[in-house]
Amino acid sequence: MSSSQGQPQEQSPNPISTLPTKVALARFSDDVDLGGLDLGVVAKALGRQINTDVFDAWGVAANVRSVDSLDEIADDEVPLVVVDKSRDLPDHGFHINMGGRQCAIVTNDAGMWTAYASHELIELLCDPSGMRTTLGRSLETDQGKVSYLVEVCDPVEDSTYVIEQDGIPVLVSDFVLPSYYADDGTSGAKEEKHAYSAQLTQRFGLLEGGYISWQVLGTAEVYRALAGDPGAGTQISSRAADGSSTPREFTGELTIERLGDKVRPQQKPSARISRQWDEAVPAANPRSLQADIETLIEVVKADPPLPTIDDIIADLEPLKGDDVVDRVISALMREQQIAQIFGDDAFGTGISSFRTHLNL
Repeated sequence: MSSSQGQPQEQSPNPISTLPTKVALARFSDDVDLGGLDLGVVAKALGRQINTDVFDAWGVAANVRSVDSLDEIADDEVPLVVVDKSRDLPDHGFHINMGGRQCAIVTNDAGMWTAYASHELIELLCDPSGMRTTLGRSLETDQGKVSYLVEVCDPVEDSTYVIEQDGIPVLVSDFVLPSYYADDGTSGAKEEKHAYSAQLTQRFGLLEGGYISWQVLGTAEVYRALAGDPGAGTQISSRAADGSSTPREFTGELTIERLGDKVRPQQKPSARISRQWDEAVPAANPRSLQADIETLIEVVKADPPLPTIDDIIADLEPLKGDDVVDRVISALMREQQIAQIFGDDAFGTGISSFRTHLNL
């Protein structure tokens, strides 16, 4: 984040085009069922989606290949690994910085694992650091402008479309376009399309089943808006014969929750998990990629105690000098003084969610 006169500057919604990222698609082990799909076909379909649909919108590119085992993945390649659904990963998958190396893990849910792989790969390429944010008017009316986390597939979470590769239909994830994050000071309603496949006409709007997260400027408060009741499931307005789905644009009352109050920090992989991974696998003790991923999955699924305020201040220390981070540290120190008076250090919950979603 950059700053001027004490306020963060809005980042352009269009990232700068970069050299293609090398990606290797693999099964975690030979017994992971791919539902009859060939890894090579899926890799080519994902590559086509990234280098045409996603590139045209976001300026990112990738060379995606399939490999028969994790041992074949080169050090300069991003592992995109399919594991068995019995692993019960949060949100069917995640992408994370694993000891300085980008990595994405998805589960092999029948008929959906290719869409999960597409989702994680698109978000990893559009925001490798996990820290990309943009300013926009809050969906909570009394908050003014806030800092939205740029996760380009989350607002259209359940929307998918098909890419036909070698005569095989491959299900891939929908994603929002840069115009989705463009804030011109209006209410955000524009009669144009802000998603690649689905009909999404509202800036910072959501399809049914989608969600978006943001931080209130100058505070440690992080919120998430969900389209509908989180436990009710998504109502698909149309499902094609090829399996693709198009949820309706959500027009009802959003469910808005303060993450620090309702979401455990380990529900979203973050820099906190990266740190725990580093502690579990020291760099001086290199191991196989398979062993590293095993450890990573264990860390993600663990239920560690919430960090104290001291823990979070220590994690933010390397980022001191940034206006927003400095204000967050000041707020934390004030809360720490209050906690010491009242004997309550529970404020760490809210800040851990801030770190979780912004990868601090």
